[in-house]
Amino acid sequence: MDYNDAVRYLNEETTEGIEPDLSRITLLCEKLGNPEKAFRAIHITGTNGKTTTARMVDSVLTAAGFKSGYYTSPHLVSYTERFTANGRHITEKRFARLVEDIAPLIAEVNSTIENMITQFEALTAIAFTYFREENVDCAVVEVGMGGSWDATNLIDSDVAVITNVALEHTDRLGETITEIAKEKSGIIKRSASVVTAAGQQDVLDIIQERCEEQDARLYVAGRDFAVDIKKSDSGKGQIIDVRTIDKTYRNIDLELVGKHQATNAATAVVAAELFLKKNKPEALDGLGTAISTAISQVSSPGRLEVVGTRPLIVLDGAHNPAAAVRLRESLDGDFEYDRLILVLGMLGDKDTGGILDILIDKADTIIATQSTSYRAMSAKTLGEAIERRHRPVKVCGSVKDAIASARTSAGPEDMILITGSIYTIGEAKECLGNR
Repeated sequence: MDYNDAVRYLNEETTEGIEPDLSRITLLCEKLGNPEKAFRAIHITGTNGKTTTARMVDSVLTAAGFKSGYYTSPHLVSYTERFTANGRHITEKRFARLVEDIAPLIAEVNSTIENMITQFEALTAIAFTYFREENVDCAVVEVGMGGSWDATNLIDSDVAVITNVALEHTDRLGETITEIAKEKSGIIKRSASVVTAAGQQDVLDIIQERCEEQDARLYVAGRDFAVDIKKSDSGKGQIIDVRTIDKTYRNIDLELVGKHQATNAATAVVAAELFLKKNKPEALDGLGTAISTAISQVSSPGRLEVVGTRPLIVLDGAHNPAAAVRLRESLDGDFEYDRLILVLGMLGDKDTGGILDILIDKADTIIATQSTSYRAMSAKTLGEAIERRHRPVKVCGSVKDAIASARTSAGPEDMILITGSIYTIGEAKECLGNR
């Protein structure tokens, strides 16, 4: 089996979507010898910022001398983006071998259950197996959706991170902020350290209640740790200070743009510090140097990612209103440009109206498009939603055509912003030759 065979297998022999049930992943991991028990872990959930925070935590731990790995989702271009160990992505050959190894076990489980193993469950089991084979000291694991019933929740983490909580996936996670907070709090395990940048008091009350049930300790942004942005250059990053529980790390060079990325950095630093305090306290003396080195090297593909100049081309995977608000704040304060050409491609199950209401009045030109994902909203339907808001829109049936149209209309001092979905961003990166 090669990489293409492995992708074909996953697409044909596992199901799409996420099932709110841990029974299938539990059976599969039992057949694999419970690889999720072979390593320590930091577990990360939240509405936005999970992937960037995971990258930062992993980078800090690696710089501090830990053998760290991380598992994130979804990918932009290749499945190999989801798995790293010791700072390197899994190879296509290794990924294909792990898929080939697990395939017979998936068949065994499927023969005994009503609903087939999902693709995310299969990938999660592969991640656990990969980390066991690599003998990582810590796996930084990003939740796929929610928390308590997510396939990743088999791990027993030392540190749980809840980046933030906003309305999302209300059909699965709950119709209110507090219901969603309760679902996400399900990743908090016995005696864990818990880090959150959530700001709503009712959300914090839910998280604190879960912490008390699990004898866990909660650390809250603005109360127990903080970040100070000392300098911010248009589209080029920022200099920050991070105050944690025990000390302040000064003059950290953060290449990522946006106040929310500074908050993600502070959250990641605190999570790494708490993990090291429990598992490798001797590494704390050199943590300041590790943080400075690690944070300055972290990239976040598809999150306010600048991939071109003259015109400025920015990719951002904002796919819910909370992420759109953060994107809008960055458009207002972190970039300089003359006109904004907005390329939008969204999924059909997202809050289209909420995102449009936040973003489209900022744009001078709007182009509606669609990715090839089976979940994509058609460009025509998206265009009609924009027209109902009394804005002219051009409809392009593919991301490639939308980018070509945007480039034709953009001047050298303008910005082309491509956003609305991670799937749209992934196809844009391929079209732009930016893998």
